[in-house]
Amino acid sequence: MQIKKLLLNASSVLTIVGIGLYLFIANQAPTIYYPWQGFYYKSIDEYADAFDLPKDKIDTETFTLLSDGLAHDKNNIYYFQKIIPNTGIDTIEEYKHKLFLDFSRAYHGPEKDQWDEATFQILDVYDAIARDKNHSYFGGYILKSIPRDQLQALSNGFYTDNTDVYHGSTKTKLNIKHLKFDHGYAIDNQTIMTQSIFGLRSYLDADAKTFKAINRNFAKDKNHYFYQGAELANIDYASFKPFIRHAVDKNRAYFFLNPGQINITNGTDLASYEELNRYYAKDKNYLYTEGKRVANVDPNKIQKNQFGTLHDGTNVISGTGVIMNADVETFRRYPDMGYATDKNSIYYNDQKILGSDGQSFEFITTTEYGRAYVKDKNYIYKNGRMIEGLDPDTFEIISDDWFKDKDHIFYREDIVNEADYETFEVINESMARDKNNLYFVFAFSYSVVQSIKDPLSFEHVDGRFFKDKFKVYYSHVSEFYPLNGVDVESFEVLGDGYFKDKNKIYYKEHTSFYRPPFITKADSQTFSLVKPIIGASSHFDGRDKNGCFKEGSSIDCSK
Repeated sequence: MQIKKLLLNASSVLTIVGIGLYLFIANQAPTIYYPWQGFYYKSIDEYADAFDLPKDKIDTETFTLLSDGLAHDKNNIYYFQKIIPNTGIDTIEEYKHKLFLDFSRAYHGPEKDQWDEATFQILDVYDAIARDKNHSYFGGYILKSIPRDQLQALSNGFYTDNTDVYHGSTKTKLNIKHLKFDHGYAIDNQTIMTQSIFGLRSYLDADAKTFKAINRNFAKDKNHYFYQGAELANIDYASFKPFIRHAVDKNRAYFFLNPGQINITNGTDLASYEELNRYYAKDKNYLYTEGKRVANVDPNKIQKNQFGTLHDGTNVISGTGVIMNADVETFRRYPDMGYATDKNSIYYNDQKILGSDGQSFEFITTTEYGRAYVKDKNYIYKNGRMIEGLDPDTFEIISDDWFKDKDHIFYREDIVNEADYETFEVINESMARDKNNLYFVFAFSYSVVQSIKDPLSFEHVDGRFFKDKFKVYYSHVSEFYPLNGVDVESFEVLGDGYFKDKNKIYYKEHTSFYRPPFITKADSQTFSLVKPIIGASSHFDGRDKNGCFKEGSSIDCSK
């Protein structure tokens, strides 16, 4: 899904939402407008289009945009493409917290502890532009030069403080007064920036006055053509005709994989050459895919069905060949998901899934990590694989790799036989629990952690330290080592390898995961860490009323 990155527009009735302000103009269709407010959507319709939300379900009078990807009205909460009944403030807060956690997992750094969750507002979720009551952020890092109430998301990862234009953490040469966006290019009257591979931006050496973006891939000025920001050499400028990923001039035909890899198709009838879609082109003699001829297909019989699928009347076109025995009239691909269907079967990567039913096919969900679950009347499928033993009518996703039906808990495609169905819950992406067990995920498989005494009270304390109501634990990968004798209620992590309870100070070596911590001779009531002074050769890291300590051992303070 391509998200439109646009500025805001106008609105009626005064409503304060989080840290944003919304106005509605009486008796007019409500839209949202505030350059200072920061979002790039210019209307509720634009927001609905961006996330494929049904506009007839949105109550425009009560629609409230909280963050990019999270909005609500009096009836529903809109979390990206998902629609959830709005049962009140608790449900709204639940999804605000979920979005904050998802964002914090994707963008984390040394300043993450300064994020204020209560007022955290994401202005551009895909380009990580956000703010809270204290700061503006890009990629999770504080933008020290931009006050939060001056931050404005623009388009394609650009943002402004209404004076300068930035991309990433860098101020650009672009002039905000003359700035426009055209098919991914940022252009003013003197400068052009383009998006290159991996989303990095570069300045384009082109004539700004005559520059024109033709589509997301091709552009030109008075002297040159460009593909994804790279100048095209060895083409005939006067006769060059670009499509989407194909092009032709008076000398040859081209297919562009990327700016540095161009397939030149020789022996092409240039006069009849045309692009059929992003991957296929034809002339009067041949069908081509990525610049290569497709064998045993008559290009003059090529047609598209109602779903845009190419076929020759008998077989569906696939790569440099065909899919035998697929129904050409009902064959439909689902872009970026790998699935396709016809009236009879489901296909994954154009391979038929035996035993599947195409007519009852439906997407259940696409998870936050891009994995699509689908089903037919008989089975659930993940990445094209049939999950045996799972009831499709009661299938429910718990988190990305954990799910359940009416009878069982599953991790990926496997039944978790140890799980207690009623008390099972996912703690985070690495751990889950029930009343009997803690489950740890590593390298796409789970294991039961035997050392945890009370899984339901198990919680993370700090760093590698965890606890339940009976014990404190130190973790290494999937192992949790109980720290016997440590008082759970008064346990506290101090840092630099030290921790304490009401009775003792302990030290744990960072370099030895398996060696247990030892009890120091430090006084629990007066011990404190000593932070090293930059440039000084401090030889101790802690002290109490009686003396100094280095890595948990007593040393002479004067030496």
